[in-house]
Amino acid sequence: MDGLALAPGGRLWIEGDSTLHRWRAEAKRFETRLQASGPVVDLVAAVRSGGVRGVEVDVPVAALVSGDADLDEKLRDTLKAARHPVIAFRLDSYEVLPTALDLRARGTLAVAGATGPVTLEIRAAPEGPDLRLTGTCALSMRSFGVTPPKLMLGVLRVAD
Repeated sequence: MDGLALAPGGRLWIEGDSTLHRWRAEAKRFETRLQASGPVVDLVAAVRSGGVRGVEVDVPVAALVSGDADLDEKLRDTLKAARHPVIAFRLDSYEVLPTALDLRARGTLAVAGATGPVTLEIRAAPEGPDLRLTGTCALSMRSFGVTPPKLMLGVLRVAD
């Protein structure tokens, strides 16, 4: 698989809610790999033609940083980082939607030792031969075997 370069300003993060406040942890690093049916000179053309055969994204749990050391430690514990140090996405298939270059990507996500199917709705904007991808995916912690944490004797609860 060939490496994809993350453009300046590129970001990946997870966010959630709790009884106290919303929270967010940004990946300070992650790795992406692309598999294509041939050399990729123009990523836009490769996506439109179905030439992208696979995409892998690996996010080290330790690279998720919220700016709050206690929250970061609890996040690593909750995501079982000692046994499962990487959150991994593997693309199974995608389709280019009729509106512009929007995509629907289906794949598998591995979190905390559990793997499950996910569907991503992605807005893809051409920038020359490159693409700017923007998308979100709502997930339930419990669907990946993760119990939402409780703190302060259950007064603070993280939403599923």
